[in-house]
Amino acid sequence: MFDKGALHAVRFGLVDAAYDYDGDDWAGDVLAPWLRERPSFVATVRRVGAPDMHAAPLAAEDSWALYALSRVVDLLLLDHQPARNDEAAWVGPGAYGALADAFGGWWPHGAAYHPFLHEIVEVVPADDPAEPPSVVREWWPGFLCNALLVTRGGVTVRAGAEVLDPAVAAGSPLYFTWRRRYRRAVDLSHGWGSNSQWRTGFRRDYLADGAFHYNVDGAGRPDDHWDGLTPAEVADLVRYRAGTLVDRGGDAWPFDTRVRDRATI
Repeated sequence: MFDKGALHAVRFGLVDAAYDYDGDDWAGDVLAPWLRERPSFVATVRRVGAPDMHAAPLAAEDSWALYALSRVVDLLLLDHQPARNDEAAWVGPGAYGALADAFGGWWPHGAAYHPFLHEIVEVVPADDPAEPPSVVREWWPGFLCNALLVTRGGVTVRAGAEVLDPAVAAGSPLYFTWRRRYRRAVDLSHGWGSNSQWRTGFRRDYLADGAFHYNVDGAGRPDDHWDGLTPAEVADLVRYRAGTLVDRGGDAWPFDTRVRDRATI
């Protein structure tokens, strides 16, 4: 679907350019001219985002190109996250919004907390231990390209301790994620060499046909799992991408599992 060389165009033209940039308008200086030269890349991302694509296979090379784009997104999100003391700003907070706009990104602003839509950055304990999660702060909005979830929104939630353990939900390893400032990320590219790491597939999640489709390229179901977790625990690890009450560490394997839920937005 993507033009030949799309992966390398994103890797060298956007990811490396984010590392090398020392100006104050990355969106104008780097992103805008890159997009002007590659309108077919934007058009292809939008085609992959079509609702019916949740049931269609994607060639490995196309998934790698989307993964490269997700690396750009992760870099641009760093300016929106709680920073460690030794981390400086990256390319400025406006760059992420410019990227989302360039792909026709949309977001259900004000939607109630849901693991499909929201990544937990922080948990405020509620007095009622059974209180369900509710959004109390947005660190960054997520965005969908048509029906394809490109990235979730980062939020602080309030919840009871029987629903979310504050330390676990906000601090356990975050799967399907290349980089975060505030917590450990676990990604299939980690540990590979400078070239091999880019042959990593993008996790595709869709809001389509009245359902949340998580990790549609996974071949397994939660009850296929065999490493000591229950099917419900496996499904939650795919939904939340992290532990909620129990820290599963960084050695669980949710990468091959798909989940489908009825949509609630």
